[in-house]
Amino acid sequence: MSRPVKPVFPDQEAPLVSRPVNVATLPKKGQRLSYEANAAVLAQLASDFDIDAVENLVADAEIMPWKRGGITVNGRVRASLIQPCAITGDPLNTQIDEVIDLVLVPEGSPLAVPEVSDTGELIIDPEGDDLPETFAFDHIDLGAIWMEHFALGFDPYARKDGADLSETVQALNGDDVETDAKADNPFAALEALKSK
Repeated sequence: MSRPVKPVFPDQEAPLVSRPVNVATLPKKGQRLSYEANAAVLAQLASDFDIDAVENLVADAEIMPWKRGGITVNGRVRASLIQPCAITGDPLNTQIDEVIDLVLVPEGSPLAVPEVSDTGELIIDPEGDDLPETFAFDHIDLGAIWMEHFALGFDPYARKDGADLSETVQALNGDDVETDAKADNPFAALEALKSK
């Protein structure tokens, strides 16, 4: 009987792309997996992120055993998008190139428990490594990790080279004169947009 695959990250819905990996049967030399999104997934991503198109998406990952039943996941997510410029609204070609570098351990592992001082305070080293994420049922969903890193690499405020907020403010105001020093101030530009 197959067990359900728990999402790697809390509060995560079922991923658009699912690639379960059984950690318990992972070879000692690790496992390498790759993925290329089909047209249906590309269209759904474009709809979900409210952009013109996701032209392609490829991902890969190498999963290696790590101490005490844990694993490391190292890879990359790359995608080409067409999205509106945040300033002009014109179509803009953008790229996602997001590196995956994770350590995951089984639920209940002491390696995922933060260090606590004698007074009960958490000890956090800002220069130290992050605590590992956890997984359940001896499985991770690599597809969920790929989709999360796609989302992390997406810039909703991408803009064309040279696009200037003050030009948009001028257009909204109907001004044909050159932008003055006040309009160059981003707070003044935002205030003008707000008044419109």
